[in-house]
Amino acid sequence: VLVEASRVDYDQTESLVIATGNVEVTQGDTILLADALIYDQKRDEVWVKGNVSMLEPSGHVYFADEAQLKDNMKAGIIQQFKARLSDDSLFAAAQAKRVDENTVELRKAVYSPCKVCMSKGKPESPQWQLKADEVTIARDDQKVYYHDAMMEVYGVPVIYTPYFSHPTPGADNQSSLLMPEYAHTDNLGSVYKIPYY
Repeated sequence: VLVEASRVDYDQTESLVIATGNVEVTQGDTILLADALIYDQKRDEVWVKGNVSMLEPSGHVYFADEAQLKDNMKAGIIQQFKARLSDDSLFAAAQAKRVDENTVELRKAVYSPCKVCMSKGKPESPQWQLKADEVTIARDDQKVYYHDAMMEVYGVPVIYTPYFSHPTPGADNQSSLLMPEYAHTDNLGSVYKIPYY
């Protein structure tokens, strides 16, 4: 592990390493950035706070206000979680629990592969998004699982399902629903279709 920061202090009595200012932690191919970091050597836990971002070898980038990590940053709890996955899709959640390096559990989560557009300086609702009480990202299964999910189109709820899943970015080809398409013509009026692969 390589730690770089504007200032690094060591508390011998409590076995704490305290880093502040432009903190950068490199462990293998994973890079963690934050404003401040506290490493408790006795409990092998890391607390990071302020502008937290973590870049993984897969290309996923995670963002948070603060996080508590353990097991060499492979597990932990992240508050106000946001993620940009390798395919540019977005996740946001009130809380994320990283169970291990292959499983992330989200609470009160939103997912959308659509780009967020700005209107008058404020973000608009994406073309479509999924909202769910619980989401599990399982890399081993190459799946994202949703419980109590609602699909919204331009911010309007259109479909509720107690259970839904789709492949993770970069997963092997699988049968699934494809990106919904919306069109409006003079002959047919509004047309909404969901292709299936």
